[in-house]
Amino acid sequence: MCTTLVKSLCAFSLMVSLSLTGCMVSPATGYCTKTRTEKVRFEGYTNKPGQTVSLFAQRVSDQVWIPIGSVKTTTNGISHFGGDWYIWSGNFKVPASCWHDGGPIFKPSAFVKAVADGNDLCVFEEGFYDYLGDYDSIIDLYNDHERGTMAWICTEDN
Repeated sequence: MCTTLVKSLCAFSLMVSLSLTGCMVSPATGYCTKTRTEKVRFEGYTNKPGQTVSLFAQRVSDQVWIPIGSVKTTTNGISHFGGDWYIWSGNFKVPASCWHDGGPIFKPSAFVKAVADGNDLCVFEEGFYDYLGDYDSIIDLYNDHERGTMAWICTEDN
């Protein structure tokens, strides 16, 4: 008979494994562009070759996620953390309607995310790549540096 603790651990393990079907490593939470009009580099990994990854930005007026582009993962994977991962990347502009006004104190900001097979991909903090060599397990890396499923980005221009 399963205890509450065991059920919680099983649910957590399932959540982590579903989250690790892919990730967006750029832009990471905290990334800052020079201007709102420049294209932003989006890139990440999934566990499926040739998979479509759709990219979204959240519109300020109604918080609806609007599509800003899509890419496909590579067909040749890289082996890491005991599995094959397929890279995706592209440069896309975040629409003007998705930038929050920073006001007199804060920088203008936007929320972006990546979706594959209907699942929001996890995002990491800025500097994610610096940690790859420090971990033997993707679960440990995820637990220490994952930041949800949408990235907060900002821009230097007002």
